[in-house]
Formats: sequence, structure tokens, C-alpha cells
Amino acid sequence: MVHESIPFDKFLQGYYRGFGPRVDTDLAEIMKEDTRYNYTATPTYFNAAYSAKVSLESLTRSTTLYKLLRKTSYASEGDSFHYISTDAHTGLLPILTAGAIFGADTSIPSITDVDFIVPAVHTLQWEDTLVARELSKIQAAPVTDAEFIRQYMTEVFTNNLDQALAGVYLDPDAATYGHGVDTPASYTAAAPGVATIECIDRMLTTKSEGGTATYVSADTDGDIFWGPTNKTGTDTARIDRSGSTAWDCQIRLPTGGSAAAGEAYNILDELDDLMATALTYAPSDGRNYIGLCSPKALNKIQNEIDPKQRFLEGPADVTQTINGVSTRPGVEGGKVSVSSLTICGVKMPFFTSPYLQGTAASSWLWKNAKHTTGGPGNIYLINMDGLEFRTLIPITYETWPSHTEVQPGLGNRHVLYTAGQLIVRNWASHAKLAFIAS
Repeated sequence: MVHESIPFDKFLQGYYRGFGPRVDTDLAEIMKEDTRYNYTATPTYFNAAYSAKVSLESLTRSTTLYKLLRKTSYASEGDSFHYISTDAHTGLLPILTAGAIFGADTSIPSITDVDFIVPAVHTLQWEDTLVARELSKIQAAPVTDAEFIRQYMTEVFTNNLDQALAGVYLDPDAATYGHGVDTPASYTAAAPGVATIECIDRMLTTKSEGGTATYVSADTDGDIFWGPTNKTGTDTARIDRSGSTAWDCQIRLPTGGSAAAGEAYNILDELDDLMATALTYAPSDGRNYIGLCSPKALNKIQNEIDPKQRFLEGPADVTQTINGVSTRPGVEGGKVSVSSLTICGVKMPFFTSPYLQGTAASSWLWKNAKHTTGGPGNIYLINMDGLEFRTLIPITYETWPSHTEVQPGLGNRHVLYTAGQLIVRNWASHAKLAFIAS
């Protein structure tokens, strides 16, 4: 079969025929009358054609932590909680012929209150104009219309919530909010009345992680503030870890050296030991645990088994999903099933978040030279019944006409906002393996 060659101008006529009645006009613009388009004398009015997709060249958006956490509401749970730190009773009393019915101690358990947990309010705002919206419509493939912008902003907003829960979110306005694992989520005199979302790492810690061990900068850094207790520019910690062990989780810190030296753990054995202790504080029925760590930390767990095992024929790969978040695929069965670990008889799905190893933008350091930005981070064993994100206002979108822009009345203002706080109870039932060696 012979293919007949056709002149390029005829090819262009056929190519642009699908654009409608402007074929001749389009052809004339491209041809510039009798002068064909060439790469050395590009007409100034030649328009490049772009694809309809826009790529994000920075960090991938993450919603893992925010989706996973159990959600409760201030309306149903209030802004406080009660707890009994220790049992206080006389125990069993044998009653003999001369025995006393009541012992020396007839008191009831002492109940402690934690009151006025202030929800943090986070917003993301933007404006557009009528002119901008109309201009976006004349593009061959609009990608910056109002719908695209709202979707983009929604992804940014939920991603920032994930960063806040991981402790890596830093707002450009540092006086308002933004903290890391070594800074209390409090407020300053420069921004009175501003509450910030606490992060998982600061919640799941002990007083031994500060002060003498210097894994954080000071004993007070482990304290939990949960928003302002007054409006005078000073604040009082709601949870004072330096004064009590009641707020301590089960934590394994490096031993036998400085923080900078780190320690190469036998991770699976360490997790077994931590979990054995944590389970003594967790309800014996329906234990609901998950594991949280960075992808690098999960790689280290997988590397403790024979790496070749991943390529052997065997059971089909499975994943486990909680609240729309799925684990890595892995085989079902054995102590290490990739998608989950069986620790002390509790099957625990493991989920990863890139922010749990820190980010370069946040300069998230672990107060030592070895475990810096991008390191493995920590491994958290979380009792889902003892940790929640208490919500005052769910993620909400609103828009209204703008009166503050250059063209008042010709645009809209948009806002995404939410209000809530990360709350931990039953502290000793959670565990953390800290400062895993790089």
C-alpha cells in the first residue's frame, strides 16, 4: 500500500477542521498569510496549548492522620473529662466472729477533672473576582476556574490539619500558631486567646523525655496546655508532666549514650515489650489499636524479616482499611504481615504518614544530631479508644460577596474553617518507640 504525501497546509486544514467555522482564520494566523510558522521567527500571537492537568511539584498532600483519628463532638462530650488516677479502697476484708464490717478506709475513689479544653480554630481564606472567573472561561482547557481553586484549597486545608497533628505545621505568622514536637502548643502575649491543635508526638510522651534526658528541650516541653486558661498573655499547663507520672505513656528511649548517638533497636522485640505494659492499662475486651509511623520506620520493621520473603509465592496480598485509609499491601499471617503486626496477641494495622519523619520546611529536629529532618521518626502504638479529635465545628466551606478588594462587589471571598482539638485519655495505654536509628 502506497501512502501519498500531502502538502503541510492541506494537513493543517484537515487537522483544524474540528474546531468549527474558524478553520480558515486559524489557518491564516498560523500561516501568517504566505509565511509558514517556523521556530526562528515565532509570531507573537501564537498561543501554546497546555494540558488540562496541573501537577504539584512539592510534597504530596496527606490526610492520613486526620482521617484515621476517631471523631467526637463537643456537643456530646463537652469540653472536659474525668479520670481516676489510682484505685483507693481497702480491698477484700475477711469477716470473722469478731471482725469489723468497715475497715479503716471507707473513702470512695478520688476523681480528677480536666476542664475547659479549648478547641483550636483554623481557617484558609481566598478571594476571586468576576473578571478572573470570566477570563478563566476563555481558555481552551480551563484549569483555574472556581471549582478547581476550591478543590485545591480543600486539599491544602486538610493537608495542613495532617501537618498540625504530626507537629510539623508552621504558619508564616508564628505569633498566631504553629509548633513542633519541642514547642508547647500554647499561645503568647502577642496572640492572646489563640489555641493550637496539639500533635500526636507531644501527647504520647513522658516527663522522662525532657529535662535530664534532654530528648526535648525542657521538662515543661512535655506539658499540655489545650488552649488559654486566661487572657493576660500567660498560660498554665493543663497537664504538668514534670510533676506526675499519671500523664506518662509507655516509651522506650535510647540508653547508654547521648541523644546524638541514638540506638539501633531490635524493633519488633521492643514493640512487644512496650505493648505488654500498655495492655495492662487498656480494656481487656475489644482492644482497638493501630500503629502509626513514617514510611522509613515501616521499612525498618520490614527489614527485620528476610527481605526475600516478600517475593516468595504465598497467600494473596491484603490491605486493611480504617476510615478510608488503607495500609500497605502485605501477606496475611505470621507475626509480620507487612500490612499489620500481631503484638501481644493484638492485631494492629500499621499506617504511615510522610510527616511523621518531619519535613524540610518545618525544620523538624529531634533535639539531637542523629535524628534530623527526614529520619525514621518514632513508632506510635495508639489505643483508638483513648485518643480522639474532638470537633466543635466540622470542616465547613462558605462564600460571600467581597467588599474589600480593588473591585468591590465584583468578587467573592471564600473560607474553609474547622474547630477542634486532639485529646488523649488513658495515657498509659499508648506506647512510643522513640529515636529510631537512621
